[in-house]
Amino acid sequence: MPVQLSIADTEKAISNRLVKYIETEYFGKTPELLSRCEKTLAAPGTLFQKPYLEATKAYQLADGGIGNAAVPERIKAFLQNMAEKDKGVFAQPYSHQVESLESFWNGCDVLVSTGTGSGKTECFMWPLVSKMAGEAMGLTDRRSSWEESRAVRALVLYPMNALVSDQVGRLRRMIGDRQGSFLDIWKNSVRNVRRPQFGMYTGRTPYAGDARNKQRDKEYAETLRKDFGELGEGDKLHLSETGRFPEKKDILAYTDVIAEGGDGWSSLDTEMLMRFEMQRHVPDILVTNYSMLQYMLIRATENGIWENTAKWLERNPKERILLVLDEAHMYKGAAGGEVSLLLKRLAARLGVGMGRFQFILTSASIPENHEPVERFFEDMAGRSASNLRIITGKEQEVIRGSRILSAKDIVAATGAGNDADTSMMRLRRFLSGIGQPVPESMDEQMVRERAGEELQKIERFGALAEILRRKTMTLEEVAEEIFKDEPEAVRATDILLNIAALALDEGRPLLPTRMHLFIRGIQSLTVCADPRCIYAEKKDDLPLGKTFINGSAGHCSCGAKTYELATDRTCGALFLKGYANPSDDDFFFWNEKPVGNSEIKALSVMPIAEDSRPDDTKTGWLNTVSGKIYRDDHHGQSHFSHVAFSFDQPKDMDGKKMQFTTCPKCSGRLSVSDFTTKGNEPFYNVVAEQFSLQEPSSNPEKLWRNPNAGKKVILFSDSRQAAARIALDLTESSDKDLMRKLLCRAAYDLYREYREEATVSAVYPMLLKTVSEHESRIFYGNDRTTIMGKIEKDQRKYENPRRFKKTISRR
Repeated sequence: MPVQLSIADTEKAISNRLVKYIETEYFGKTPELLSRCEKTLAAPGTLFQKPYLEATKAYQLADGGIGNAAVPERIKAFLQNMAEKDKGVFAQPYSHQVESLESFWNGCDVLVSTGTGSGKTECFMWPLVSKMAGEAMGLTDRRSSWEESRAVRALVLYPMNALVSDQVGRLRRMIGDRQGSFLDIWKNSVRNVRRPQFGMYTGRTPYAGDARNKQRDKEYAETLRKDFGELGEGDKLHLSETGRFPEKKDILAYTDVIAEGGDGWSSLDTEMLMRFEMQRHVPDILVTNYSMLQYMLIRATENGIWENTAKWLERNPKERILLVLDEAHMYKGAAGGEVSLLLKRLAARLGVGMGRFQFILTSASIPENHEPVERFFEDMAGRSASNLRIITGKEQEVIRGSRILSAKDIVAATGAGNDADTSMMRLRRFLSGIGQPVPESMDEQMVRERAGEELQKIERFGALAEILRRKTMTLEEVAEEIFKDEPEAVRATDILLNIAALALDEGRPLLPTRMHLFIRGIQSLTVCADPRCIYAEKKDDLPLGKTFINGSAGHCSCGAKTYELATDRTCGALFLKGYANPSDDDFFFWNEKPVGNSEIKALSVMPIAEDSRPDDTKTGWLNTVSGKIYRDDHHGQSHFSHVAFSFDQPKDMDGKKMQFTTCPKCSGRLSVSDFTTKGNEPFYNVVAEQFSLQEPSSNPEKLWRNPNAGKKVILFSDSRQAAARIALDLTESSDKDLMRKLLCRAAYDLYREYREEATVSAVYPMLLKTVSEHESRIFYGNDRTTIMGKIEKDQRKYENPRRFKKTISRR
């Protein structure tokens, strides 16, 4: 097991990466300004906060598991068989999972609200699958209804496509399998009837249109063949185990039929892939989002789905459609109203009342007062909440051990160690340090279980678990709560959390803990305009007073006005940003735009040394208290700053701004930029650092299958457009970062191996050689084709040092 960084080390690494990026990108040309700001930038509260820690709540296991559940015996046996075959049912389920199953079979509507990672999905998946089995067994109405009628028996509704795709993966793993284990369970429990089938019906489902299209059929069949049909058996099995392989009985046979415009459907399939399959054969389980459901209720192409479902409901008056609303907290306000009306339209389309739906809703959090929750359900479901069962789970009681260890004892137990130590080495050293050594022959799983046992005997660990499951706190706050004023309290708390993250309790992580690290960029950089400000951080050559990071324009404690600071990124020239009415006389330079005066325009002025006399540039003296700029000399007077300015209005400013057309410092084209952090590149730096800090997997299978050794970062955004923008920006930032590293490596190797200076002509072939040796992916589309063609052409030169030496020497 590779090394795992502590909470303090992780925070330090991520925050340092962000700070260094901001310093380099925004202050790289202004070292004196950076010298003033670097202490504030590196302090918590400016660009980052101290991280908050939160432990996942532990819930009570159900006594006796599924075996003691109050459900029909045949359903119980069916689910126990699934648990034995590891088909998404657990031998030791949580009490709320069993409670949800029991409530469903008692005919109740169910709302489950438990914490993240508590198994909420199983709270509707087990009822959903058992409902299919129950109808096929004849437990809910007539057994023959399962074979007689194709109908949507369960509708799983999500607010967005990403969640739909995740649910499809779970369904594939649960009721679909290439090894046939689910089908064996189904046949043994239900006898010889068809298996349940599901389909994902969203905008991504191939393909839109009222009729089949030969060309699109061929394209889709070819895509399936390339992506799945031509894979080796090992890759197919891996994708199937992770829910990413379409659950067709024979994917190649299916693609052949589809390519010829045929149906392709089989009763032995678990999954329907195309819209036309679902329109013709109707899946038992339909997974979609509410936007697509609206279209499906309007369009004629989906009429068959609803007509068949309506007939099934009519013929079987005891049957109800199971309606699952996952992430129900997202259906609030106007969106909730739309979904409520949509469900009423669905009932009307099926010719039934809302009583023919049985609801299961899940949410990560609900208020302790259940009255508003019941009103929410009544508004959503269109009926009374009298039959609603609200399940919040039973938290597992933390049992504090009796062993007393001080902070110093815990720190001493881990020993000094070194950076090369793996997490498993640290775990073994900790166990030895507390007097519970484990033999070298003990495997990783057993060591982690032993660590879990020993941690639970320590009184301070019990206090730690109890606190973090109750509320979020910083590492320092937790240390204060547990160890009070003991020396080494913070480090000891960090060690306990790291050991707990590795330790297991009956196969489950002992104390899963999330770290919430809040970051931001610079919102603004303002500065006191008085060069004699007594509160200035340092005495330097900048004709400016105290700097304020993330402060708005106003006044400094010395009495002078503060202005937003801007710079020319090319040379580092600094400007004060304000507003003025162009005049040949004295004028006011406001730090905030006055209201109601259309003549006022933005103006950038450049603070300069008192004795400076630049040529061809207007200068004046800014009264830093009043904000008025005087044309006559005020050299040496208190609260006056020497400034240069221009009333020129560059064409690209649309007459809204006044500034120099060329920079007074470097004489280049001026582009004034403030210090507000922009774009997604700072975010990329944080993500890249977080990714690099992760432990790579020690599992040989994962190392072989995953180029990043199992490391990953999942990003969420609040809109589709923002997500697309972030994905593109992060890709571009990553490519730039990679290119910089490749160029540095190429230049270094060029001199080390060939004693050649890093000229552009010599670096280019060396860069291609470096890309080849490291198997790096650079560029896209035609650019990538060109560069890879060049590398392939010169491959033999790379393998022959003498030939390659001639190549770079000729250039």
